[in-house]
Amino acid sequence: MHDQRPNVADQLTAVYEIGSAILSTLEIEKVLELVCDSAQRLLGASGACITEYRPDSEDFHLLACSGGISPARGKSFPARESLSGIALRERRTIIDNDVPTGPSRKVLPLLDIQVQRAVIALLHGRDCILGTLACISNEDHVGFTDEDATVLSALAAQAALAIENARTFQRERIRAEELERLRGLGDEHIRQLQSLHTAGVAINSDLDLDEILRRVAEEARVLTEARFGALGILNEDATDLKRFITSGLPEEQVARIGPPPTGEGLLGEVIRSGMPVRTPDAPGHHKSKGVPKHHPTPSSFLGVPVRIRDRVFGNLYLMNKEGDREFTEVDERIVEMLAAQAAVAIENARLFSDKERLLEELDAAHRSQSRLHAYVNHDIRNALHGVSLWAERLEGRADVGVDPRDPDHVREVARKIRRGSEHALRLVRDVLDLARLEEGKLQTWPRQVVVGELISAAVDAMAPEADRKGVGIVQAGEEERLELVSDPDRVLQITVNLLSNAVKFSSEGSTVRIGAEEDREGPEGSPVGDWVRLWVEDDGPGIRDEDLERIFGGFQQLHPNARERGTGVGLTLSRHLAEHMGGALSVESEVGKGSRFTLWLNRGQRPERREGWIG
Repeated sequence: MHDQRPNVADQLTAVYEIGSAILSTLEIEKVLELVCDSAQRLLGASGACITEYRPDSEDFHLLACSGGISPARGKSFPARESLSGIALRERRTIIDNDVPTGPSRKVLPLLDIQVQRAVIALLHGRDCILGTLACISNEDHVGFTDEDATVLSALAAQAALAIENARTFQRERIRAEELERLRGLGDEHIRQLQSLHTAGVAINSDLDLDEILRRVAEEARVLTEARFGALGILNEDATDLKRFITSGLPEEQVARIGPPPTGEGLLGEVIRSGMPVRTPDAPGHHKSKGVPKHHPTPSSFLGVPVRIRDRVFGNLYLMNKEGDREFTEVDERIVEMLAAQAAVAIENARLFSDKERLLEELDAAHRSQSRLHAYVNHDIRNALHGVSLWAERLEGRADVGVDPRDPDHVREVARKIRRGSEHALRLVRDVLDLARLEEGKLQTWPRQVVVGELISAAVDAMAPEADRKGVGIVQAGEEERLELVSDPDRVLQITVNLLSNAVKFSSEGSTVRIGAEEDREGPEGSPVGDWVRLWVEDDGPGIRDEDLERIFGGFQQLHPNARERGTGVGLTLSRHLAEHMGGALSVESEVGKGSRFTLWLNRGQRPERREGWIG
């Protein structure tokens, strides 16, 4: 047996190359192939693969393969009785150096490959397990170790980040392309209708839709010398009239007649058949159903559909031509032309409304795409840059005589890589949460919250980073006695964001303070009530007065001279989350002395009871 694995410096250089590939391309297939090739080479394996977990069918599908697993690409195997399934159930990396006699021996015939040893790491997505990253070897391999599992887990984190980034960008790109296509269709449709009905559109260009329809009904009545008429427009489901405009009848008489017609008589026949109906004797027509009380006694009748192509929007009808005459074929043609004008007005109104909506959605999609692109190319680039720095440090230690293959050092560097990858995933989560908030799709779950426990959890989460920077975190205030009803997960998310910023911009040896108290006044501009204010205070560089509100906008630096720069999306998300829960987020600061961020939360009434998973 022999071990052909590269040294640790080469391993970390390869990991950095994967991180760079994630930033330089959104073609997920290329990135996953690079991850497989690198994993095989770094662990001295004979093959590697990335699988996608499909919970509906409870199986794993091979997305990318290298080496000895390449023939199995595109195949699937059940999660049950497989190493990937065990890793999924136990939520850990699995090593099996005797696969033929192990729990996954029944899976090998399905894939038609030879495997003696295997190591499987999970791909942790933002909300779920995406799949697994696996390496295999045969008899000439010394066997996989815990150090191999650690390195593979770091690579799996990179692969998960690549998959989620690519999926997010793909969704945004498809949405933007579809909106562009619909916008083009809408513009073309409007141009066609305007060219076909130039005269009508010119006359009606300065009128709103109801006024256009009223004028059409009035002109139809006058031009055909009818005593009264009406124009009815159907709702979207074509079940009832959405608009019913009369001409030639006093408003008092219209009110006495009552609700608009239901479309069971001659008017309904016009809509159902989509053809004109003209008769000198309306009551004697075989489709007539009579008229309501207070309605004028009908004699002659002319009704035409309001339509564009095959779609009927409603009807335009006239009754009782002056002099007890019947309506003529010329009258019918005139009324059809006027009905066409009404149809154009209705269609134009709908198309302009759709166009405005599509333009707003397209603009939102462009903003979202630009924000995500800037975010990925800034903060995630910074997060992954740490991998490069650790690789450089490792090379530097080798130059001064430190053995880079030392297991303790390998684990330390792998932890740094994993921490950077997890940070990048958190950044993606924040920007996606912000997108959901802007689209009105983010849900919260109000529950009973013990403020002291929540603050302790936030402090525990930030303690390692604070220790690394030499910054102390002190809990103050009266939070131990406080309770409120809110979404604890979102409140914790805001609190951790505020603590993270405070630690980031505090110098070594300084202290960050956090606490909470009851407050009757509430945030500025809010009614007096039962409030809790949770605050985080630091002794950092402070913020200029003119920047106090700007920092809550997207992609804003907290301080122009800060060594650690960020896009400020955390603060933007935190303020939006606070307002979404009925609270507020404010800041007070003095340059050179520090800042205090205050989260205001209403105490609430009662927890919201829910069943099932919260999305």
